[in-house]
Amino acid sequence: MNTYRIYYPNGKTVDGWKEKPPVHGAIIVLQQYPDGLWATAHGADFFVWEWDRWNGVSLDGLLQWLKRRDLIRPTIGIYHDVLWKDEWTQVDQIGFYEWVEDEQLALFGQMVPDEEFDELMKRVLDDKVYVAEHGELPK
Repeated sequence: MNTYRIYYPNGKTVDGWKEKPPVHGAIIVLQQYPDGLWATAHGADFFVWEWDRWNGVSLDGLLQWLKRRDLIRPTIGIYHDVLWKDEWTQVDQIGFYEWVEDEQLALFGQMVPDEEFDELMKRVLDDKVYVAEHGELPK
């Protein structure tokens, strides 16, 4: 399992799989890829876990990710319902399946003032330097 640290407002962080990260408010993710390199994900509306790492995505990316996991039905807009009746049907909402409690699905990003983001990014970069020198995230 890869190592990562998620940065939240007011300096809160959550490391790796030690605890379930809060779903709301993620700002930056510092993570180690399988090849050992460290990278950040930030500036995203959502972060989804796929391909052994957190990936920043837009709302469209989140919906695609949910669909690939069969956690959402494609019920936006108009579709032809040939199974139940032979007519076009207007659908007004997205239909979500029940969320899986034990699985971390996605993180919701949060906007913060530039000063707070810059302060967090400085901390992320300091943590990357620490990792390069010590081989692990600082405590």
